[in-house]
Amino acid sequence: MSQQIELIKKWINDPSSVSKQELKDNASSAHLLGMAASREKDIAHAMSAACSRAAVTYPKDADFVQAWVDVYEKAAAKRIGWKK
Repeated sequence: MSQQIELIKKWINDPSSVSKQELKDNASSAHLLGMAASREKDIAHAMSAACSRAAVTYPKDADFVQAWVDVYEKAAAKRIGWKK
């Protein structure tokens, strides 16, 4: 179970045991985790699309596959902090 959910369960069982600031910080943390998960999904989708399209695309249409590679590289760059 996540730390964020554990804190919410604690709050549900005893609302006075968790401050409003802790709940706000918890929400921010959960939001950042959600953004990271969304980015990972985007990266996986672009990788899958590039690889599967390459398997069924004629070489003359490689630009279409390159577009997915570009999407992958842009999303991956955001994840690891480098720019293409």
